[in-house]
Amino acid sequence: MPTIIKSFLQNMSKKVLLLGIFSFSALLVLQFVFGFLVFTQRYGWKLENLHRFYVGPDGTPFGLYHHLQTALPHCVSLGLIVFTLTHFFLFTTKKNLYLIYSLWLFTICNCYCGVFLIFLGEKFLFLKAVTFLGLQVSFGLTVGSLFKSIIKN
Repeated sequence: MPTIIKSFLQNMSKKVLLLGIFSFSALLVLQFVFGFLVFTQRYGWKLENLHRFYVGPDGTPFGLYHHLQTALPHCVSLGLIVFTLTHFFLFTTKKNLYLIYSLWLFTICNCYCGVFLIFLGEKFLFLKAVTFLGLQVSFGLTVGSLFKSIIKN
């Protein structure tokens, strides 16, 4: 293959990769914004509202089936997002393993807090709020690190 064509293809593939990472990151920023807005609208940042949502209006907790119906699809979709994001992140020059581990930990805890609430009690209401905030901060820091790495290179 001639050198000109080879160099053109290498530059083009780098541009396509950067466009893919930028598009994925832009979608994550939208998820960050809308996730924060939905959480604020649904719960209002009060533990009483979280309690009412997870336990139910009459005070009896929803069953395991109800919480697994929500947790499993969220865990699969968030798992794919986190896997893709950490995959991109591992190929940057700065590998922050604490950020990667925290992103996975907050994702798993955030998905299964409703299930934990059934078996371990209402102390997981506070954990739901903390893990949601931790997940959003981890997403933001990871996407910011990806953008920083792209800009440097």
